[in-house]
Amino acid sequence: MKEIPYAILGYVQASKYIKKVLLALKDGLLRPKDIADETKYPQSHVSNTLSELAKQNLVVCANPK
Repeated sequence: MKEIPYAILGYVQASKYIKKVLLALKDGLLRPKDIADETKYPQSHVSNTLSELAKQNLVVCANPK
């Protein structure tokens, strides 16, 4: 298993949105709306969180269009 840098762990731990979004994705691909439904967060928060996670190379958009 690849070692995770401490900076990334701190980044994830710093936000409840990031933790819940990543946990929602643990079983596979989900649309932002599905993540919002599962986490009970507004879809705008989920979309912003996914954008931040993509910048950190923690998620990849399966359908950028």
